[in-house]
Amino acid sequence: MFTKSERYENSKIKQAISQISQMGADFGGTEIYQPLDFALRQPGIQGYPRFVFLLTDGQVSNTESVIRMAKKKSRNARINSIGIGNGASLALIQGAAEAGKGRHVMITDVEDPSEKIISLLNSALTPLITKFTLKYDK
Repeated sequence: MFTKSERYENSKIKQAISQISQMGADFGGTEIYQPLDFALRQPGIQGYPRFVFLLTDGQVSNTESVIRMAKKKSRNARINSIGIGNGASLALIQGAAEAGKGRHVMITDVEDPSEKIISLLNSALTPLITKFTLKYDK
């Protein structure tokens, strides 16, 4: 959608909503690795933490590779994941979030997702501690 991190602004939200409304699904395989890798390789905005929200409704064949990559690149981003529907891979959703120092939620086919999504978004508003140093006297 965007080739670099963008600040939260009404114009960017409108642009994202417009693009999302034009998307469709072909019900083919779920490819997570390349899009997630691409997103995590993009430069962030200096002084702002990066939060990535990974959404999927399916299974992938390379779950362990996705989790390893999420762990490797979690230094520059917090990865939160959302499994939508009964076919979503719990191993992927939970593993990517843990490796990416984020949270995960699973939303079944019969659940109202609002409460879980709001909880996940609220956690993204929690300030991050970076460049932490602890000094003590012996």
